[in-house]
Amino acid sequence: MNRFALVVAVIVVSTFPAYGQVTKQTGNDTTWYEQALRHLNPNDIDYGSIWEQRKRAILDQVGSPYFQYSFVANGRGCCIARSAVCSAHE
Repeated sequence: MNRFALVVAVIVVSTFPAYGQVTKQTGNDTTWYEQALRHLNPNDIDYGSIWEQRKRAILDQVGSPYFQYSFVANGRGCCIARSAVCSAHE
């Protein structure tokens, strides 16, 4: 009986490290495309939010009367220059 208890105790004690190693996560459960994206963007920069901020800034400028005036003035200047070049070739 004493020998049986010793064998059971040795088996129980020897299984604890095995269960501890199984439950450890390696942390490398990423897919191939996540690894590729991490290689392309190692600092994990959110380019989508940067794009949205700049798009809003441009749309705010387009709504500005100063931008609209300069856009129309440049457009008229280009039309006048084009008509001058085209009439010179006739």
